Amino acid sequence: MRTSRLFKMVLLLQSRGTVTAAELAIELGVSERTVYRDIGELGAAGVPVYAEQGRLGGYRLVDGYRTRLTGLSPDEAEALFLLGLDGPARDMGLSELLATAALKVSASLPAGLRKARATQRFHLDVPGWFHDGEPPPMLTALVGAVWQDLAVTLRYRRADAEEPPAVQAAAETAEAPDDQGWIAVRLPVESVEVAYHQLLRLGPEVEVLKPESLRERMRAAARRLHDRYQR
Repeated sequence: MRTSRLFKMVLLLQSRGTVTAAELAIELGVSERTVYRDIGELGAAGVPVYAEQGRLGGYRLVDGYRTRLTGLSPDEAEALFLLGLDGPARDMGLSELLATAALKVSASLPAGLRKARATQRFHLDVPGWFHDGEPPPMLTALVGAVWQDLAVTLRYRRADAEEPPAVQAAAETAEAPDDQGWIAVRLPVESVEVAYHQLLRLGPEVEVLKPESLRERMRAAARRLHDRYQR
């Protein structure tokens, strides 16, 4: 564990230049006292790390020093496909693996390119369910401005609230009302389980026609509710 932490510390110093003890402690998930001890061990092992004093000081490697241990393991290479998906990576227990892989890639870049890492400039907001995924019209221009360190002025225009995609789908498939006023629609859902919990909230104001598995679950819930109120 300590060896892995020391290696990660070297990668952090190599990829970011000057890093404070507080920043290293946050990145490594340890106390600043542990950082001081680890820095001492790196120096004893021959890694040329030194401290810069002053308000903008911190720890850094001697200019020109580069570790050669930046090759990606198979697991780290696969984890890179989750770069930008912090939530899913965390849920799958791959956050640490992904962080190490990203550090290795950053450390292997020339000094002039390290500050241009996409993860420092962009956050990927994964589209929700049933969205068409069309990019915003000015996204390409905005990305170009970010890469070139240009200031961007944005003007927000208030627009009418859009309906959720499920509501749009229901409206598009709605049939004419029957003689009792009921309207048949087709709703896109993630699964029978999700549909069951969502439609159950509507009580007797909705009837599931199909699939039969969902209709049976609604029927069973209605029976349980009826039995409970008969007591």
